[in-house]
Amino acid sequence: MTCLALHVTEAQGSVAVGRRDGTVWASEFAAQGDKAPILLQQIERLLARAEVALENIDTIAVTTGPGSFTGIRIGLATAQGLALGRGWRLFACDSLKAVAAAQQAGGPPVAVVLDARRDEVYAALYDRTSKGPPRERIAPQCASPAAAAVAIAAACGPRESFWIVGSGAALVVPALVAAGAAANPAPAAARTVAAALIDLVRDGGCGPVAAADLEPIYLRLSDAESKRGLRA
Repeated sequence: MTCLALHVTEAQGSVAVGRRDGTVWASEFAAQGDKAPILLQQIERLLARAEVALENIDTIAVTTGPGSFTGIRIGLATAQGLALGRGWRLFACDSLKAVAAAQQAGGPPVAVVLDARRDEVYAALYDRTSKGPPRERIAPQCASPAAAAVAIAAACGPRESFWIVGSGAALVVPALVAAGAAANPAPAAARTVAAALIDLVRDGGCGPVAAADLEPIYLRLSDAESKRGLRA
């Protein structure tokens, strides 16, 4: 398998390519503004560095959200277009699980919390064993920081130490401290999210999907959809 992986649902995007010999090449970039040209440029540069031609790739993987609505759409459209146009196998994984997979294996549980704006966060909790993909303890949810903290604290109890990572981590820490939870900042990620996505494909941590059936994971309505609902 030669796999190309895309992660652009967060401000810090990444791309990776895993070659048949097991080596993985990856790069990170600021995924802001008009991401489509940036993403395509990053793919081209990475493949040149890894000395991998598009013709040699047979698999593509992408994170489907939650996260930036624009980033989700661009990542999925790029993956879907390449899969359909070139006949590649397509794999999809939610963004929170991929972020957890980027953390060092064999440590404590990992709480992934992303800033969802509007005084909300996207949050999930995973067990990160020494082998295999993260195991879901709390499914991805969109909630207030206080509600997310309560759910995480209840799942870990007062004595179980866990790591917390993500752009929304600081938003839930006060409530976690108040709940007596043993939350600790996660160490620097062991690899990029896109590189972790390749591991998830290889380890069976994310499933194949038909390109025509690829769907985003938003967890809530976009601002435009909310405004349309209010007008209705």
